[in-house]
Amino acid sequence: MAGLHPDDHALWHGAFGRAFPDRQPFEVEFRLRRAEGEYGWIICNGRPYHDLSGSFAGYLCACYDNTARHAIEDALKESEDMLERITANIPGMVFKLERLEQGQIAFVYVNPACEAVTGLSQATLLADAGAFFDLVPAADRIHLMATLDASATQLSNWNWSGRLYPAHESGERWVTVRAKPRRGEPGSTIWDGVVVDDTQVRLAQLELERSREDLRALSRHLQSAREEEKAIIAREVHDELGSTLTALRMDLDWLGTKLKSLPEEVVQKRAAMAKLVDAAVAATRKIVTDLRPSVLDDLGLAAALRWQGAEFTRHGGAKVQVEASDSEPAMSREVALTLFRIFQETLTNVARHAQASEVAVKLTTSDGAFVLQIQDDGVGLSDEDLVKPSSHGIRGMRERARQFGGDISVSSKPGGGTTLVVTVPRESGADARSNVT
Repeated sequence: MAGLHPDDHALWHGAFGRAFPDRQPFEVEFRLRRAEGEYGWIICNGRPYHDLSGSFAGYLCACYDNTARHAIEDALKESEDMLERITANIPGMVFKLERLEQGQIAFVYVNPACEAVTGLSQATLLADAGAFFDLVPAADRIHLMATLDASATQLSNWNWSGRLYPAHESGERWVTVRAKPRRGEPGSTIWDGVVVDDTQVRLAQLELERSREDLRALSRHLQSAREEEKAIIAREVHDELGSTLTALRMDLDWLGTKLKSLPEEVVQKRAAMAKLVDAAVAATRKIVTDLRPSVLDDLGLAAALRWQGAEFTRHGGAKVQVEASDSEPAMSREVALTLFRIFQETLTNVARHAQASEVAVKLTTSDGAFVLQIQDDGVGLSDEDLVKPSSHGIRGMRERARQFGGDISVSSKPGGGTTLVVTVPRESGADARSNVT
């Protein structure tokens, strides 16, 4: 046949040669040169026919052009090959999952790399999607299926992270599932996504968190040691220096009764010395109070907040209104001291930066946590002020709260004042032997 592709001569003669002896129908696909010189694909169907006498007269053939279909098939195969090449280099399990209206789940596609993540072969997963879900521990599987159901109902992205026990390993892995859903046949949902092994990332996160906890524990220990040292210094100053100054004042008073007949300048000198001793006593009392306010240990946090607020107002600061109940549940000395120090630091920031006229303070217990809210009517802060590296005050307060499992939130806007909220779980350090009542 003229124009037949050289490689298809044998195909054509073979098909015709097998059909002709027995007068059988045949079908053969071959390449034929077109008028423009390019080869196209032709499908030829041949059927035997007979003359009026019933004798075999030849074949009646019908041919049609199949070039377009071949082009589509070639493009599809190229696309599939490209997909395989791409997914072969993805460090995870690429999948296409379908869930029918009746609830049956099946993998329509998984890449060969699935075995590296799950320990199950491509054929196993395509035959039984449940084998993948069985690798997830029962406790995590509940959440996994809940997220799958929510994704199907809302047609939202399927995102899940949890543990998986590969079939070829004894240990656990941490994996993350990310998939986008779409509607398939009536009642079905199809997800195209990937399962990524992020065990190393999760282990690094856990190690980082452990490191942070160690640092918080160290910080808490140093803070406790510092506060204990302050308490010791306060006692020493009160007992030693305070008693010495008191004795000196008493001696000056005694001298006053004995020196009435002496010159006036001597009497005035004694009076001046008495004033200096009184000033030293007042300074000593202030130092002792700043080191360790006795009102905190004696009367509790609510009274200490009111006292500190009154002192702040008395020394020319903003007017401080404290709303706190003395009947609040008891808290440990460490938590009470932490909240008190945060309150002191906040008042220091108000005095330095806020230009506020009023400060509202509220201490409550909510949802198993102590909540301290401090709000001023000052100039406020911008978002940049809240996150700038030099914001050591806020960072230090947050670390104090986190030592007891709490946290701090700060909301503010320029000209709108600032609100600081401290929350500390009630169970933090709730040792009955050290409760502040």
